[in-house]
Amino acid sequence: MWTGRCPILGCAIVYGHRMSKDLPDRYKAELDRIDPAKGYTIGNVAWVSSRANRVKLDATEEELELILKYMRQHKLNTKGEDNVSNDATN
Repeated sequence: MWTGRCPILGCAIVYGHRMSKDLPDRYKAELDRIDPAKGYTIGNVAWVSSRANRVKLDATEEELELILKYMRQHKLNTKGEDNVSNDATN
């Protein structure tokens, strides 16, 4: 069902004639198979952002958990910069 929002990232998504050349690709709507083994069938698809679809493209649940664990350990921000201080006093 179309809601105009990515159910994974919560961002607004657009498709078709509503796309703007100035809009980043990550906001494009893509039809995603919830269970890839079942194909594009009613009840097994969801409109998601291109960004979310790329992140989950072929990663396993374990790989995603490891990435999240790494990011939390290093307190990485969204730009991938490490926020952990190298100052020995911290």
